[in-house]
Amino acid sequence: MQSFVGMVGCCFVYLVWVGCAETRAAEQPKTPPLSIETKQPAKAPVAIPAAEIIPRSEQALKSLQETRARIAADAEAILNS
Repeated sequence: MQSFVGMVGCCFVYLVWVGCAETRAAEQPKTPPLSIETKQPAKAPVAIPAAEIIPRSEQALKSLQETRARIAADAEAILNS
């Protein structure tokens, strides 16, 4: 009896698998593939002027310090609650 149930289960799985494969093969792609002409070229990197390097780094450092302070305050509030 168990082998019969196992055989029926295997047949069912096989039929579902075949049905899914046929359904996928019959489906048409919903969007046409992009042609090479429609692709936009990658943007080239832009150089940062030397006069902006230090101010940008200071701004980034200040932003990171503020984020660190907020995270520390949140962590402390969670631990104290």
